[in-house]
Amino acid sequence: MHFERSSRGELIVAPPTGTYGGRGEMELGAQIYLWARQDRRGFVLSSNGGIKLPDSAIFSPDAAWISWERWKAIPEAERQGYAQIAPDAAFELLSPGDTLPRLRAKAAEFLANGTRLVVLLDPRSRAVELHRPGGLIESHLHPEKIALDPELPGCLLDAQAIFDAMID
Repeated sequence: MHFERSSRGELIVAPPTGTYGGRGEMELGAQIYLWARQDRRGFVLSSNGGIKLPDSAIFSPDAAWISWERWKAIPEAERQGYAQIAPDAAFELLSPGDTLPRLRAKAAEFLANGTRLVVLLDPRSRAVELHRPGGLIESHLHPEKIALDPELPGCLLDAQAIFDAMID
């Protein structure tokens, strides 16, 4: 099981993503990792690298990117265990145990804590939502590729490859 905790102390339990979900999650993480490796301004966390947001929520997004500048600005003690930092960008892939309203609520919580970009991917409808501070939501239906500028300059997310990894 996958466990998270909201800022209100609610325990969020989800079953593992399964084989197809794992394939999509790996494709997503690999794309962000390869971009970050070239960009060199930050690092990527997998879904097992949970973080503690400033409001005390503990989340494990499917992938997250944190800039080295923000990482090095937090005290060493807050980097241990579940590091106490909001990622610059968080990525959530809707799995069979998730609902879009729950992921949207999670996106709002990330943004309220300082995350600059939350990307929600729904393989069922092949839709992608980009959530930004101020309630700005950019929706894409059946996109092939999506630029994640300005938050991740030069990062082009291949949504089609992620969705294709989740089907035969």
